[in-house]
Amino acid sequence: EPGEYTVYLDVIDGSAERHLTRKVTVGERYSVESLEVSGSALCGKPVKLQAKVSGDASGLKYKFVWEKGGWAKWGVAQQPSASSSCEWTPTEPGEYTVYLDVIDGSAERHLTRKVTVEGTPIMGSLQTSVDAMVNLYESTGHTYPSDEFVSKGAPTIRDFCSLIVEAAVSEGVRPEVVFAQAMLETGWLQFGGSVKPNQCNFAGLGAVNQQSGGARFDDVYQGLLAQVQHLKGYATGAALNNTCVDPRYEVLQSKGFLGVAPYLEDLNGRWAVPGDTYGQNIARIISLIG
Repeated sequence: EPGEYTVYLDVIDGSAERHLTRKVTVGERYSVESLEVSGSALCGKPVKLQAKVSGDASGLKYKFVWEKGGWAKWGVAQQPSASSSCEWTPTEPGEYTVYLDVIDGSAERHLTRKVTVEGTPIMGSLQTSVDAMVNLYESTGHTYPSDEFVSKGAPTIRDFCSLIVEAAVSEGVRPEVVFAQAMLETGWLQFGGSVKPNQCNFAGLGAVNQQSGGARFDDVYQGLLAQVQHLKGYATGAALNNTCVDPRYEVLQSKGFLGVAPYLEDLNGRWAVPGDTYGQNIARIISLIG
């Protein structure tokens, strides 16, 4: 093992002896230098975990484990393996600790690294265009229900997307988020569940089960603005810029939920129950917008 040794030499001539000593320093066979994390730490995106080892690394095995919230959630990114690196895909935002175990037979050495994982923000400015939203909608092959919305202020999908941008920008919510959530909730405006098109309820507000149709709004813009305001309520404690038309906003206030979900992934289990991948599904649609 490594350390400081003293080597003794006895030279024996019959009953006589002579002696010499020598100090010897034995270095470690290897040393664990660092645990590196490369790539953007974003929900749903793989990041590379890399163990940096100097010296003789032959025969070593590497295990990577992550935890969040004081081991409230945890998982194994890589079981003991000869590979000194692996990919890990965090599924929700927050503060994580990544653990590295370097295993040499029955001995182990350890390193930890804090990792902050960002999610998909709800608040923000427009990063795409109405054209891009329209193009994505049309590429799906769905038919826009013009007959349902011509009297509600949105005779075409372009009108619909323009109203999304108008409503979202008025409250500081990302229009892409509103578009993607509406498409997810309504099946690309085909509906089919308990919410009917003429309700202009594009995010299932108040539709707590398959029998409840939920809230009704006068027109497309009002329904979109209500959706926008509910998103803003989850994302931030900042006051609304417009008169509140979201019938569920006061529920967020009364339960202390304002600002609890700044990222889409934080909506899992909140907007939708159980909704384990609700935010990720919205983010996936956003990624398809050109």
